[in-house]
Amino acid sequence: MTLVDISNTLFYIALAAVILGVIVSGVGPQGFFPLKSDKKPGEFEAPRKQVIIERQDKGLSRLKRSKLLWGGLVLMLISIVITLF
Repeated sequence: MTLVDISNTLFYIALAAVILGVIVSGVGPQGFFPLKSDKKPGEFEAPRKQVIIERQDKGLSRLKRSKLLWGGLVLMLISIVITLF
């Protein structure tokens, strides 16, 4: 196994870790879909803009604290450095 093969495998593992970190931390399409209304069962209401912004801020702060994401980014940098040699 050459260094390029090791670097490619490491990069794919890191990419999977980053994707998993984003999914696990909860940052996703939340807040972009209309909410079901409690008043009328068949109707939808648009969520308030402030509630959407607060959810996204909380999601980003969880993402910044995610060890899986940072570990994946470090592995990506290591694989890039290995590729350069």
